[in-house]
Amino acid sequence: MNYTASKGEEILVAEDSLIPTLADLKSKKLAFDKGSNAHYVLVRSQAKVGLDFSGIELVYLTQSKALPRFCRGEIDAWVIWVPYTATLAHCRFREHR
Repeated sequence: MNYTASKGEEILVAEDSLIPTLADLKSKKLAFDKGSNAHYVLVRSQAKVGLDFSGIELVYLTQSKALPRFCRGEIDAWVIWVPYTATLAHCRFREHR
């Protein structure tokens, strides 16, 4: 399901994640680069499905710092600029669109 009109960012979760929808992010760790386009997409996505940020653990990380943590499973979801997903070749993930 596409939660935003954006075609440049994605909300990623691990391939085996138990997070099927944005609503299921509650009490999960969600990483993004603060003040970036990804941050904007996250705000818009949450608003579109009627959620706020209470109960979500926001983790402000640059893409290069978020990549290893996402691959190790230390963060549950990651809002990322689509061209950067090529660096995730060794990580198993799925997109929330």
